[in-house]
Amino acid sequence: MRLWLDLWPDSCHPEDEKRKSDFIKSLKANDETVDFDDLYNCYRELKPEIIEEVAEERCREWAEEIEHSLKLT
Repeated sequence: MRLWLDLWPDSCHPEDEKRKSDFIKSLKANDETVDFDDLYNCYRELKPEIIEEVAEERCREWAEEIEHSLKLT
């Protein structure tokens, strides 16, 4: 999670999307989950310069996307 969030997780660049996909695959392979609080706390630690409201919105979207992806795979 830190590798993905420490770079540019919101860029939509293919490499960043691949890191997100790899993270989701790792969660699935290890039968793990991640929630909003996990994402938000890590993201705020790694990117304190991001406005709080923006960080919350991004983390909410990512948490929903990850939850949905884990249900599909």
